[in-house]
Amino acid sequence: MKIKSFILAISLLLLISASSYSQFIEDALRFLQPNTGTGARSLGIGGAYTGVADDFTAVWWNPAGLGQIKKFELTGGISNYNYSDDADFLGNTKNYSNSSTTLNNLGFVFPFPTVRGSLVFALGYNRTNNFTTGMSFNGFNTISSIIPSLIRNNKEYNIPYQIFLTDNSGFYTPLTKNLNQRGDVLESGSLGNWAFSGALEVAPNLFTGISLHIATGSYNYDRSYIEEDTKNYYTFLDTLHYSSIDFTRLDLSDKISGDYSGFGAQLGILYKFSDKLRFGLTIKTPFKYNIKEDFSTKGTSYFDNGDSYSYKTTGSGEYDVTTPFVFSTGISYSIKGILLSGDIDWIDYTQLEFSNANEDVEDLNRDIKSYLRSVVNFRGGIEYTIPNIDLKVRGGYAVYPSPFKDDPSEYNQKILSFGLGYLVEESLMIDATYSINSFTTRRVNYDYTSQTIEKVKASNLLVTLSFRF
Repeated sequence: MKIKSFILAISLLLLISASSYSQFIEDALRFLQPNTGTGARSLGIGGAYTGVADDFTAVWWNPAGLGQIKKFELTGGISNYNYSDDADFLGNTKNYSNSSTTLNNLGFVFPFPTVRGSLVFALGYNRTNNFTTGMSFNGFNTISSIIPSLIRNNKEYNIPYQIFLTDNSGFYTPLTKNLNQRGDVLESGSLGNWAFSGALEVAPNLFTGISLHIATGSYNYDRSYIEEDTKNYYTFLDTLHYSSIDFTRLDLSDKISGDYSGFGAQLGILYKFSDKLRFGLTIKTPFKYNIKEDFSTKGTSYFDNGDSYSYKTTGSGEYDVTTPFVFSTGISYSIKGILLSGDIDWIDYTQLEFSNANEDVEDLNRDIKSYLRSVVNFRGGIEYTIPNIDLKVRGGYAVYPSPFKDDPSEYNQKILSFGLGYLVEESLMIDATYSINSFTTRRVNYDYTSQTIEKVKASNLLVTLSFRF
């Protein structure tokens, strides 16, 4: 399949030395992943909040909804994110898990008195993406090795050549198969948005709003990879190519540390047909992100006679990513203590674009248009208020299709959420939501003969406190 070939190609670039550092599609898609979101109430109903948007998190979901707020609001929340990955590699399955606890949001809402209608401003922070992931794999590969894929024309940065895994030409290696392959990958970091928002009631029951976003974040990638001659397959001298191949083990490590900054805006409207029925519409402009990264690759070879050789490359890079427009619409309906809400988003991933890189990115941008597609995201939820005890019970479901054309449906992200909200007193509200995101993904070490198929479950416990006075 075309997408398989492309993923293999870009995955190989991760393993090549820093001097040939390149960008890849995942660097752009990372800004659009849906795994966190913001606000316990909104996520409790699956993120179907465009047509609700009646608290601080409206700055992210639909800024027009801020116009509904009549009292000063102070909101803060924390999130505990847990990631579990079952990676199948050559018939062997290994589990990897990690977690992180972070601030989810902190914000203020200021309604100003008006003769008619409303005028409301909001300021605050929302953590929108969590990059915590990881995987571990181990298996015996009888078909291929990573070593040939690391051989490059430039001897200065040809890691196998530098650590004596090739002949004197730097192009030939006898190490091609029958090696045990294992490795670990750890990713961490997050992306947050500082927002300044305002909303007006421009006509009875018609609200408009705008949010200006400044994005900041970081990303860290740490991978260790090992190939080992566990069955003593390489124990002789290759006289034809004058290369000693009493090979024991190859250790590779790759590290990337990046800082993100960006900006964008969101426009929204919300119309209340009645006290029961609300409709919302938003347009999120393209966000432009600047990425600054430091990276390194280190290789160490070991031989049966006790010799070992190491080589390390380091470097840095800077480039920009521009995300596509995101169009969202939502509707909500309330009746007898029940709130029903639904949202859809439309995103054309082919409009992702790299620019201002250290190298020519025209081919990459062309591949984006070839391998990605437009998608429609769906979110739906329900909230029920139990009479007399001020307790709200919530549930939601969301589907985020894979942006790749050829991915099957199991690669779509599906998020199921459950939540509670309780009015402690007239001015204090506590909300809690637990969500589970489950999907399948694929990682490639260097080609189709060394890849993992991973079953991922990511859970998020989010607690928010809100004061209105």
